Amino acid sequence: MFAIHGLSTPHFLLHSARLTGVTAQLSVLLASFWLWMSTLPSDHRVMRFFVKIRNWLVPAWTVVLGAFGTVVMVFAELTAFIPTDRKPLDAIVSLAVFLLNGAAAWHYYQSSRYSRLPLQTAIVYSCAWLSASQVIMVLGETWKLSWWLYHFLLLAAMIVMLVGLVRQYSGAR
Repeated sequence: MFAIHGLSTPHFLLHSARLTGVTAQLSVLLASFWLWMSTLPSDHRVMRFFVKIRNWLVPAWTVVLGAFGTVVMVFAELTAFIPTDRKPLDAIVSLAVFLLNGAAAWHYYQSSRYSRLPLQTAIVYSCAWLSASQVIMVLGETWKLSWWLYHFLLLAAMIVMLVGLVRQYSGAR
């Protein structure tokens, strides 16, 4: 989703900024949702469903995101009905991001206190940085220092998770 955000930067491939705003918030919301989903216990009915489709989950999700990206890049006017500049929508998306990241961060923080696994600690930082980037997106101005800061925080959130993942699996015997 964030790749669609980058490709839809005004005057890069498209001339409208609406898609850029929609995909920026959607990328943070989806990342927050998947992080929260990762906290569900393995016997949860949703997780049992994902276990059943585990071989198809990543390919199917890739196709869905690819199809969505292709459609909205070709028909960018489809996003015109989404009121990205309205405060209630910003508040709802922000609240969802905070709740999802807060729940995920709390879960992984509690787990990391006992296990000391690098990935769990990395996810706690990533959740905080995703939440901070959401605040900056809503309150900041495009092409100002805040705009660059939220992009840096999103990049840092992904890098710290990758580093945590590599450290965890490279240290495993």
